[in-house]
Amino acid sequence: MYAVCPKCQNYQEISAKQLQKKRGKVICSQCKNPFNPRTSLTDNPPKTIGAVDSRGIEPYAWQKPVNPHSKLWLTGCLLGALLLAYQVYYFKGYSLAQSAQIRPWLQTISAAINRPLPHYKNISEFTTIGSSFTPIENGNYRLQVSFINHANFSQTLPDLNLSLQNLHGGIIAQRTFTPKDYIGSNNSSPQLASNSTFDIDLLITLPDKNIGGYQVALQ
Repeated sequence: MYAVCPKCQNYQEISAKQLQKKRGKVICSQCKNPFNPRTSLTDNPPKTIGAVDSRGIEPYAWQKPVNPHSKLWLTGCLLGALLLAYQVYYFKGYSLAQSAQIRPWLQTISAAINRPLPHYKNISEFTTIGSSFTPIENGNYRLQVSFINHANFSQTLPDLNLSLQNLHGGIIAQRTFTPKDYIGSNNSSPQLASNSTFDIDLLITLPDKNIGGYQVALQ
């Protein structure tokens, strides 16, 4: 059986057992109007099912539609994402820029926002391909070193550590040459392109000591 609310014309199914329990009065499931269902009982649902005009019925607070993507919510999410990106850049920016896997992506972003990345430098991707330490006139020596950059990116030129040994293999002198020492002070941030070689040619003045050997290392 069906009972029709006289106020909003909403119908709801009701059984004989429910009629006995309700004692002749039910509450409309839509407008909450109490009414006597016996005055409108019918065995068949009204033909106007689903066509009830509810425009005049004020919905309850929990029935009002909520827009989850409000402008304020979207603005907060955007600000949160920007703050997170800045924190990652501030604390991890340099280490991420030194990653050969991540750097290509960062280069794309850097070009888009017109902000340069920190210089790439990985000593393990430099390889010394030749060196010599030969005496010349006036007791001086000539140091020549060639190395190559195997990285997929330009790299800052490395420091060069020179160790001189006596005839027994002990170190008698040691010095580290920076890029400014071996190419001049006018080049503050020299870069070596990917798969390019670089030659160092230095004149070394030494005290009167017998040189038994030398070692060079890039740092």
